[in-house]
Amino acid sequence: MITVIGKIKLPVDQVEKAREALVKAVAATRAEEGCIEYNFAEDVTEPGVLRISEVWDSKERLAPHFKSAHMVEFMTVAATLDVTERKVTMYEVSGSTPL
Repeated sequence: MITVIGKIKLPVDQVEKAREALVKAVAATRAEEGCIEYNFAEDVTEPGVLRISEVWDSKERLAPHFKSAHMVEFMTVAATLDVTERKVTMYEVSGSTPL
């Protein structure tokens, strides 16, 4: 199992533009094979910060996601945003336990 955790920071006045592009990307990504969870959320304590959380059943299923039409479209929009910070990390997970 693969988990992806990330943070993207951009000017507050560009969050709506990002949101519009993300709505389409999130819906399409959630329909991809191997996608268990795919979420973007605005941080409630840091304006302009978007948090990313993803769960995939394997690296092999995650790999095509980056080349999908909806991600290419989203990345085109993202390139027009003034992103000041981007940190996204992939983790290999050996198991999980409900809390």
